[in-house]
Amino acid sequence: MMMTKPPDRRIQRTRQLVQDALIELILEKGYTAVTVQDIIDRANIGRSTFYAHFQDTESLFLSTFDWLWADFERYFSQGVNTAPQPPWALTLRFFQHVQGQHRLYQALLGEKASVAAVAQVHKTLTLRIGEHLRDYAPTAQAAMISLVAHHCIHTIIGLLTWWLDNNLPFSAEEMNETCRALLQPGVEKVLNPQW
Repeated sequence: MMMTKPPDRRIQRTRQLVQDALIELILEKGYTAVTVQDIIDRANIGRSTFYAHFQDTESLFLSTFDWLWADFERYFSQGVNTAPQPPWALTLRFFQHVQGQHRLYQALLGEKASVAAVAQVHKTLTLRIGEHLRDYAPTAQAAMISLVAHHCIHTIIGLLTWWLDNNLPFSAEEMNETCRALLQPGVEKVLNPQW
């Protein structure tokens, strides 16, 4: 039986240093103003070390997003009931994850974030919400599920961006209740599931 070699700790440390530097710089300057030189200066590494791990700032950014989304998937799958659940169960877990990783989410989704990051979060969450809606309203038309999921995500991302840009003045639970109050009546009326 082949054993998988564990990742080299030096490589992990270097990647973490570079990702942390990127997050700090986005929060200070905004994503579009960050250069490779800024990152290597902040992380205190050489240019060749940066390019040994990442092709450019975009590949670094995407690796950070990939890590965050994998972390969310792990967090979300812990203790999730397999019975169909309304979208509010998912959004609560999402707001809780954002609260726990708020600096990273601020860099990815806040006012200084990249348009690509917001689009990626929108796409990923729309798919996830769509899955929940399909499970919960199995007789609804696919096009209507897609439309409702799209609407839900615009509201969720709007609330999330405001929450991050205002330094999380409410708890994740309060944000989720606000989200639910804004969305649930319309979603129920359009899809008419047995909620």
